[in-house]
Amino acid sequence: MADRKRPSFLPEDEPRRSPRTTARSSSAGGERVSVRSSSRGDAPSASRSRASEARTASQRTSRSTRTSQSSARQRVQRRDAGNSSRSATQDRSRSRRSTSRDASERTTPSYASPGLWTKDQPRRSSRVEGARSASSGGAQGILQTILGVLATVFTAIGRGIVFLVRSLVSLFLRSRAALIVLIAVIVIGGGALLDFGLNNGKAYPGVKVGGIDVSGKSESEIATLVSDAYQGRLDSTTVTVFANEEARQKVNDAAAQAQNAALAQQLSVEEARANRQLWTADAATVGASIPSEDLAKSALEVGRGDGGVLARISALFGGWNVEMKLSYDGEKLESLASEIDASIGNPRVDYSIEVVDGVASVVEGHDGMMVNRDWLADSLCAAFLESEDPSFIAATEYAPLRI
Repeated sequence: MADRKRPSFLPEDEPRRSPRTTARSSSAGGERVSVRSSSRGDAPSASRSRASEARTASQRTSRSTRTSQSSARQRVQRRDAGNSSRSATQDRSRSRRSTSRDASERTTPSYASPGLWTKDQPRRSSRVEGARSASSGGAQGILQTILGVLATVFTAIGRGIVFLVRSLVSLFLRSRAALIVLIAVIVIGGGALLDFGLNNGKAYPGVKVGGIDVSGKSESEIATLVSDAYQGRLDSTTVTVFANEEARQKVNDAAAQAQNAALAQQLSVEEARANRQLWTADAATVGASIPSEDLAKSALEVGRGDGGVLARISALFGGWNVEMKLSYDGEKLESLASEIDASIGNPRVDYSIEVVDGVASVVEGHDGMMVNRDWLADSLCAAFLESEDPSFIAATEYAPLRI
């Protein structure tokens, strides 16, 4: 009765066996099962033995089941991994074939093209493309390097400026004297910038050239103003140079006493010229011209290279006049001066060596009385451009001996 009520742990597919049969099968298989309990007919011991055997069999069955399930899962995983590997390999192969096909289509010339095809053409094309790609890569590398260096430099400059500004702000906040200096620098710098913006390339206020106001004019404008103001007067004026005051008075008296003053003056001039008492000169005689560009540059230099800030202030409040001057032909001016020297002075003779018939001799020199060439040029300029009476009396000065 007790045996029928005890639950069985045997698998469903195995038949139920009696204790004697179990004992015999265990001893025949070498199992370590006690058969003494069965022979004595101890019912509780046999029941416990059957329960132990059932548990052992159940454990073996569960282990076998787990092992088979694990093996099945591993086989499925290996199969899935193999399928994935084959799929990836096939994808790479298809991609490689597609890439090679596209490359061959790009490099292989068409037989239907009108040009002549040779088998070396793709190779040359690939070499050219390789050279182009290498050159473009090198240029890009150089450009990137230059941009990197510039970025580094600008970054360093920006950091330096920020540091300087912070330091100055900290200093000015701590010191009142530094703040006053900062305000003065800002005012002066702002004035300089304003002055530069208003007068850059232009003459400063108060600057004149020969009496012509050229304030705020550029170089070309100044040159045009000066040329228009003086060129006509220069072309139409004839200057008379008298040897002395007596010669001037004689000409003036003859013109005043004659009924035809112009004819009398002309006769008096001709007579005085013949007697070496006067000389006449026009612009062509001495090669005179107006250096308008040089005068314009001189006007622009006022307050800059000529006098600096003081000259600028002086021009602003009192005016600054650039004197007019003329350019001359050196040979023509020297010819006129030599004639005057020979008439009213004593030309200087310099020591020199003279060779006559192969024999060298020393020519003795001496000092003299001569017209100063610079004075003559300035006097002619004033007579041409500024004086109402275009005449003056020649003067000589001592000329020391030169060896």
